[in-house]
Amino acid sequence: MPHRGNPYTVGMPYGGSGGVLMAGYPHAPRMTREQGLDSLKSQEEAIGRELEQIEASRISELEAVIARLVPSKARELGEAI
Repeated sequence: MPHRGNPYTVGMPYGGSGGVLMAGYPHAPRMTREQGLDSLKSQEEAIGRELEQIEASRISELEAVIARLVPSKARELGEAI
């Protein structure tokens, strides 16, 4: 008889609900709901930090382009910051 439950609930043919599996790892240990939420919050914080770094880098790159293209505006921009 084919398995009809959730393929990520290994060993539970009817898709049990004993916990949360880590995304992308169907054979990984189960996490409690709280552990899953903590993991997601940590990922959110890490992604937020990465986005801030990317934004700062892009701003610096754009300021460098402005400095090359329009030297007088670059001075004004530097004074404004």
